[in-house]
Amino acid sequence: TPRASFGFDTADSKTTLTVTHESGDSISASDLTISGGSQYFNTTQNSSTANTSKVWSTAASVGSNTDVSAGSSVEMTATNSTNNATDEDFAGDTVRVIYDSPDSDSSSTLAKFEVPT
Repeated sequence: TPRASFGFDTADSKTTLTVTHESGDSISASDLTISGGSQYFNTTQNSSTANTSKVWSTAASVGSNTDVSAGSSVEMTATNSTNNATDEDFAGDTVRVIYDSPDSDSSSTLAKFEVPT
């Protein structure tokens, strides 16, 4: 399992969440998933589908062979699952960055953030 530190920022009333790789190992974007609680989200870079989780490469609209390293970030926007309207927020959600090993069926949570209510 790689070692990496991730930061979380909810600067605008908790409707937008930015996840940033702050330090540690570089990790393939296809091996990281950003997972939330009950809220659905899309990204400002790729707003095609609302989900409760997305692989980093899809969320950030980068190739699956791209490395996520210090300074890499993805911005998520809370959406309503019915019509993708931005009338929801992340307040109270637990958001995780999960590493999915390409060599086995194992996964591990690298970072967890509880969005304040």
